[in-house]
Amino acid sequence: MTISDELKLNRFDRICLKKIIRVRWPMKISNYLTSITLVSEIIRESWWRYIGHIFRREHSSNLKVALTWKPEGRRRRGRPKETWSRTSEKEVKLFGWKSWSEAANVAQNRATWMTTCRASISTQRRNEQ
Repeated sequence: MTISDELKLNRFDRICLKKIIRVRWPMKISNYLTSITLVSEIIRESWWRYIGHIFRREHSSNLKVALTWKPEGRRRRGRPKETWSRTSEKEVKLFGWKSWSEAANVAQNRATWMTTCRASISTQRRNEQ
């Protein structure tokens, strides 16, 4: 999910919530006073929960093979495409892990994985604000 996709989703969610609680345009209400979790945060957390699930599967699982697969060859000339794996690798580094293998080791303990992911996601949100 790109940054612009996240912003659009969060904006749409806030608009819907304001319609639900009947906040009209002359009324001012802060987005942070409603103390809601952003949709992009919920999506990111479920994404990482699923990746932890994949890491805990056996090595012969198709999901695990697809997660770590590196295609051979080269792409066409031009700007590199923002792929799912590149996005995930960037986020792995934001969580403080050096590689997928280190993340896979942490994922073997479900409780540690969840607390680490939640803490990192909330830290990323505070850094963006």
